[in-house]
Amino acid sequence: MKKLICLFMALLCLTGCKEKRVFIDDLNVVPNDMMSYETMSEPSSHFLEITMEESLRFFEEGGSGILMISRSTCPHCLNAVPVMAEIAEKYDLTIYYVDCGKDFDAEHLNQLEQYTKDVLGKRGLMVPIVFSIINGKAVDQHIGTIAEEDGLLSDEQKEQVISIYEDLLKDWIN
Repeated sequence: MKKLICLFMALLCLTGCKEKRVFIDDLNVVPNDMMSYETMSEPSSHFLEITMEESLRFFEEGGSGILMISRSTCPHCLNAVPVMAEIAEKYDLTIYYVDCGKDFDAEHLNQLEQYTKDVLGKRGLMVPIVFSIINGKAVDQHIGTIAEEDGLLSDEQKEQVISIYEDLLKDWIN
């Protein structure tokens, strides 16, 4: 009985240690079904489009969320977006999306690179990129899909990308 009580108390302590996430309620968002990506087979309701400027608010205001930056004419983005849509559907995630094909601002891009430099490394900001942001800090990211492939992903490559994104989003998946 003492062991059960100790186990319960330990679990209670660990649960209480999880940092509360801050969410920005007044982001200027527009639902985007992502059908501008020719590789999307069906619309997604999990993407909320924001501007590059709005994406900076995650860092400036200590917000939390999943941020994806891509464009529908990028070959690697064509592979990444359907995989992200599948994961968002599976885990009921909201993805904040910046379409850098129509919203590109060098000043805001430079600011974003500064906010994310701890997780970007030397490679810099390229698309597609997915960030996990918790309370204003980029805690993880992934650029591209896998390797420098051209064309559609094979089933094996798609499974690798799913695994990469699920690992990246482990803090968001219950």
